[in-house]
Amino acid sequence: MIFDAGGHNHRGNKDIPAGPLFGSEEWNKLFVFALDEAKRLGLKMGFNIQSGWNLGGPRVTPQHTAKQITYSETKISGNNKITKKLELPKTMRDFYKDTVVLAFPIIATNKTNELISDLDLKLGFHELGGSAPDTRFMLGNTPRNKEKTEEKTTYFVKKEEIIDLTSKMDKDGNLTWDAPEGDWSIIRFGYSCTASWVSTSSGNWQG
Repeated sequence: MIFDAGGHNHRGNKDIPAGPLFGSEEWNKLFVFALDEAKRLGLKMGFNIQSGWNLGGPRVTPQHTAKQITYSETKISGNNKITKKLELPKTMRDFYKDTVVLAFPIIATNKTNELISDLDLKLGFHELGGSAPDTRFMLGNTPRNKEKTEEKTTYFVKKEEIIDLTSKMDKDGNLTWDAPEGDWSIIRFGYSCTASWVSTSSGNWQG
């Protein structure tokens, strides 16, 4: 078996014993053997990246996995020298790298309206003219479960008001900044791993 797509155990079939680890030296030897045999027998071999395998496998380290942007927000009052450790953004698999630290002023006019999340569904229809057999039009309007979402304040920010503070933060996340007067939001941006894993595999091929 050249690859494990996880479909062999459908319809009550038992799992096939896992072969050599994908991409290992032993796997590569078997792969070359399959190519040689196909050539000898006049067969064609086709390959494609399946959706369950495009993120790699167990040989992929956190440094090389799929990444996502993550951030933390710290609010401060200015007109003084700020010395503060910025909160570490959300991380996964113990991997995180900083990218940039930005600050912008918080003023009453740049806040967006509060998100409305408890609207009731409204239904409407218009009956078309013409002849038709006797019919009954029925619509159901059942309550939906309200999903709990994390409440976050959203702002409209002018590009020219944003200050780059990347050079003001050390490698441990400590910020030192002579902040201008007013209230400020400081955003620490970075990237970490996603929660994506190989989805269709078995045994030690997970990763």
